[in-house]
Amino acid sequence: TYQFGIDMNLESGSGKRITGHQQQIGDYAGYFIFKYNPNPLLSFQPGIRGIYNTKYKAPLIYSLSAKWDPIEHISLRSSASRGFRSPAIKELYLYFVDINHNVQGNSNLGAETSYNFDFNIAYNSGGNKNNIGVEAGIYYNNISNMITLAQQGSSLYTYINVDKYKTK
Repeated sequence: TYQFGIDMNLESGSGKRITGHQQQIGDYAGYFIFKYNPNPLLSFQPGIRGIYNTKYKAPLIYSLSAKWDPIEHISLRSSASRGFRSPAIKELYLYFVDINHNVQGNSNLGAETSYNFDFNIAYNSGGNKNNIGVEAGIYYNNISNMITLAQQGSSLYTYINVDKYKTK
């Protein structure tokens, strides 16, 4: 089986708290996902996504998921993928300063890219009345240029890129 489509996200902001009083970012993507079952116990699902962003050069995004049911009630799942996220308008262009706030966007932000991996094992008793399920998993995320809000002075907060950020 397969699935394909387009995804469009147009973000715009206007007002006195937006640098230049008006900003707009577009994200346009096409994707294709294919699911292959060589037998009833095993499935693979590769996917690919091409993105055009009006402000940032986006990489080709890909993913691969697999599921295997080696014995009754046990499922193993794993996936590997690449990710991309461009900054939002508020992260780039917000200027919100009043007596209680000093949050300023950063028009020099880079886009986030990432590699993500996970593995899960699940047991499900499959009973009709009393179903028992247990699941355990591990994951690893490697993010470059992670966007986060950071304090830059005694009261100034702005968005920054964290060069490398990993979670396990």
